[in-house]
Amino acid sequence: MKHLFFSSILFLTLISQTGAQSSILLGVNVGIIKHFDNGFGGNFTAANYITDRLALSFSYGFFSWNDETDINELSRYGYITKKKNNALQPITVGIKYYFGRLNINPYFGLEWGLNILKKNYYFPISSHQVNEFTIYDYTKLVRSELFASFGLEFGIMLGLAQNFSVNFGMRNHWGGNTTYPTFSTGLVYGI
Repeated sequence: MKHLFFSSILFLTLISQTGAQSSILLGVNVGIIKHFDNGFGGNFTAANYITDRLALSFSYGFFSWNDETDINELSRYGYITKKKNNALQPITVGIKYYFGRLNINPYFGLEWGLNILKKNYYFPISSHQVNEFTIYDYTKLVRSELFASFGLEFGIMLGLAQNFSVNFGMRNHWGGNTTYPTFSTGLVYGI
């Protein structure tokens, strides 16, 4: 996590030195991810205008969800349900085109992402009786995969004050044998 924080600071420092303007947008969004059983999460975003309407962007997100279908398996304890929950951490860079710089500012973006998908499985390892109840002890198995993705983003920023806007956005990424759309809203601060 420290590496990600310092990488973000380095990225923001580098892009702040490269544009015709020094206008940087920082944002925090919360939202849902649809493909994976309606997960919930959010992301941190940064964008730097390199022209009046074009900006380089960076984002780091975290979404988690529980699968609707648990895995039932026959074990020495009978049929046992393995619980499964998941997390996705997308890290994206891209370019955004803003159609205006007014109080209503629609935008469109192209992104490339590196995604960390973690699947957590909980397996029963032992059981014991307490009165008429059977209590199971579980162990956790974590499987991680890393995959690249390409995505499109569009949304609208509505100005609230001179440096504050509210953002409504949708992005869709393709990669790693999956497609995942995210819908988010959040606050954006202009520096």
